Amino acid sequence: MIQAACNIITAAIDETREKELATLDEASERLRQSGSPLARPAYSRVMREVVAKRITEMAQPVVEGAVRFVTANYERPSD
Repeated sequence: MIQAACNIITAAIDETREKELATLDEASERLRQSGSPLARPAYSRVMREVVAKRITEMAQPVVEGAVRFVTANYERPSD
């Protein structure tokens, strides 16, 4: 049962990463289209890193919540 729970968490994390990357691409494109000086080539890489860090920070509670859910709702294996 624990292995099944771990598989669920792994799948959720993989899905979250895919969504983070898609969100990062969308945010980068929106910034580029905004005409902001921060979208210029000299800044675009740094701004992409700033946005990526923020997305990761926002996703962290999802990962922590998944771990709390599994530990609260699934039995530990008996030794």
